Amino acid sequence: MFITAKRLLTLSILSLFTLSCIYAQTNNLSGTFLEFEVDHTVIKLPYYASQDLETADEEVERLVIVVHGTNRNADDYYANMRNALLQRPEIKEKTLIIAPQFLTEIEIDDHNLGRDYPY
Repeated sequence: MFITAKRLLTLSILSLFTLSCIYAQTNNLSGTFLEFEVDHTVIKLPYYASQDLETADEEVERLVIVVHGTNRNADDYYANMRNALLQRPEIKEKTLIIAPQFLTEIEIDDHNLGRDYPY
């Protein structure tokens, strides 16, 4: 059975969501959002990824999920992992990197994102 990257990310995000810390503020907000449904409610989660998650890619053999620290700088964590992957060109095209960005309620309010973003 083939599982799309989006479906795999959704399952992983739900598992990793409790790892986020609620006190740090992020400087940069990703412009890409994963949407999934929980109890008939659509949830939006910002993320960075090395490929479009809406398109199945049968070449992908590895999935790396990078979870940021308390500074919520998923962009830096994503960039660091991508740079590390560039050192391994033989696996670069076969690896999907995803860095979800968990926000605080304050950040959601500061960015006027609405209540469809988890915190």
